[in-house]
Amino acid sequence: MSPFFSATPDHSRRSPKHRAFTLIELLAVIAIIGILAAILFSVFGSITKAKNNTVCLSNLRQIGTATLLYCNDHSGAFPPALSFPPAVTNAYSPWNRTIAPYLGLSNDTAPSPIFKCPADPRDYEASPGHYARSYTFSATNSFSAGNSNDWMGLIQVSSPYATRKMNQITVPGKTIMVTEWWTSTTGAIRDNWQDSYNYSTTNGWQSLANFPINADGRPNTYYHNASYNIAFVDGHVGALTPAEICAGYDPGRNTYWRAVR
Repeated sequence: MSPFFSATPDHSRRSPKHRAFTLIELLAVIAIIGILAAILFSVFGSITKAKNNTVCLSNLRQIGTATLLYCNDHSGAFPPALSFPPAVTNAYSPWNRTIAPYLGLSNDTAPSPIFKCPADPRDYEASPGHYARSYTFSATNSFSAGNSNDWMGLIQVSSPYATRKMNQITVPGKTIMVTEWWTSTTGAIRDNWQDSYNYSTTNGWQSLANFPINADGRPNTYYHNASYNIAFVDGHVGALTPAEICAGYDPGRNTYWRAVR
């Protein structure tokens, strides 16, 4: 018989590297992979949230700059929530359309992703002709009793219709100009579209029950940690918690909503 062959293979000398994993070792490997996957998912989630927050702040910075450019061309007046263009008598132009040319948009009626926060759970085009708008202008729905000049926001959306001017704002760096909008207390998405007029933000925020909540309907959950991004009258952007936004709302005069203090 050839010296190169053996009648019976010697399994006892098989290399240890060919030894099969035990059940315990397999379970340990699976557990480690699961832990690593959970860590990676958490990291990716944090990265996504940070990216969404950065894009949202960038949107608001551009919107704020465009608004101030509009003010500069209109004797300091803020863009109205609803206006009628000179050449159009049967159509209205919401504030986002009014400032569109200052954002470099070729058509002032064209929708733009700049008006949607990426954390807003709605589709950009939720339905034909309905483009999501995540932001709304500081507006008041009604005058304070007995004093038509004592309304809080930058825009007055009830009769008599009015907008404030830049030189009227007492503390521009602490006065809200544009803020993120919110869902209802039941978690339902509010219909805030780029082709709609402005909501009355100051009246909506005055009640603790109307603090913004996220689309999942749970209280105290927010698009950006525990705060909302805001463009202020002086042009800078930042974040405030709902408690900070509503602090001193009534009867105090130091709220971030009050244009004239």
